[in-house]
Amino acid sequence: MNIDDEEILNESTNILKNDITSTVDTDFYLAYKKLPNKTAVTIRLFERNDYYTCHGDDALFIARELLHSTNALKYWKTSDGNKPLETIYVSNKQFENILRKLLLIKQYRVEIWKKTQKLSNDWTLAYHVSSIESS
Repeated sequence: MNIDDEEILNESTNILKNDITSTVDTDFYLAYKKLPNKTAVTIRLFERNDYYTCHGDDALFIARELLHSTNALKYWKTSDGNKPLETIYVSNKQFENILRKLLLIKQYRVEIWKKTQKLSNDWTLAYHVSSIESS
């Protein structure tokens, strides 16, 4: 099943209408800032049960290169007064299409981060995928 970019934009809008705030969770923001460095060709997605989020330069890349529009970008207010954190919400329905484009078309690597426990704010790398096979 192929999901077009228009449908992806509409789906992102629908997710945001379901009471997701534009203010960043302080604990998440602090955890996000402490993540280890990654390569420029790696995109990080954060699994949040019914959807995923993507932040910073990764969110900008998905908006510009995959969605061809910045309409889906949201800006979370940060707790430290720095510039807002660029954020894209990705539904489970969108996830497969975005993952396919990242891996097969753009030849990127993808990291999927999950909380270690439901009420915890500790994030762990759950999956690291690439279209390139290692020897």
